[in-house]
Amino acid sequence: MAEAAPRVAARFPEVDFRFVVGSGYHTEELRRRLAESGMSAERWSLEVLPFERMDEAYADSAIVVIPTVCGEGTSLAAIEAMYFGCALVTTWVGGLANLIQDGHNGLLIAPRADELESALARLIGDPALRARLGRQALDATLPLYGIERWRARVGPLLESALDLASTRGADCG
Repeated sequence: MAEAAPRVAARFPEVDFRFVVGSGYHTEELRRRLAESGMSAERWSLEVLPFERMDEAYADSAIVVIPTVCGEGTSLAAIEAMYFGCALVTTWVGGLANLIQDGHNGLLIAPRADELESALARLIGDPALRARLGRQALDATLPLYGIERWRARVGPLLESALDLASTRGADCG
């Protein structure tokens, strides 16, 4: 992303980049690379948001990129972005290919800067595609990961566990 963003910024002067990342060594490395890239500091921001504020990032985004280059299971970040109806660009690494159907509910790319640049340019240049992918991402997410399904599947398990705990507690008393 650090390599692709300056090139995309040069092609699309109306686009700004908001990097929302986890903490760790890669955050400062990304900050350094962006600062050295020549891209104007007014065109990008880098921030670490706590989990409970991630909805702010998704609500303000038209496109979300999950540029994973090494193993990843099912990506909560990808599911959250889909739930907010964002157009999603992900690599095919790890479990991301289980969530994204290329061209249907996002764009699935090889983990290379040139492919990321092409995918971003495609979405920035085609608002109808961006809207369609975001809408279909939301449509794909709700039946599988929506709160209603969670309540229907996990709720009974929690109730059983609570019943079992209360029964065992009565036996010990």
